[in-house]
Amino acid sequence: MNIRRRNFVQLVGFGLVMPIVGCTASTNQNATPRVGADIRGTITQVNQAITGDILGSLLVEGKLETDTHYDRASITITKQTVVLEQQGQNRRSITFADLQKGQLVQVRFIGAVAETYPVQAQADEVVLLK
Repeated sequence: MNIRRRNFVQLVGFGLVMPIVGCTASTNQNATPRVGADIRGTITQVNQAITGDILGSLLVEGKLETDTHYDRASITITKQTVVLEQQGQNRRSITFADLQKGQLVQVRFIGAVAETYPVQAQADEVVLLK
């Protein structure tokens, strides 16, 4: 096999393997929780939409802080999104229906973020801050 063809084959093989490696999810339940959030702010809009896997969406507006990435986001909530309420150090599960306009939340995204303004993303975790 000549050098050009071998390099091409290696490049194609690398291109096929890296997306698989990059998409693997951690299942370590004892992992240290991530610090910070993609956004922390007030819910300014709640939209119910029960279509397939999507429960609805939130518009969250806040300010950039040292541990956040965005100040405004349109966030899709799915059946896989973890929704919690935090009081002090304690957290408990709640539902999407418990989230209301005017509440303070912090959200972590999962997957791609559409870099529009506001950004559009899917929530991995929504924490209602009390």
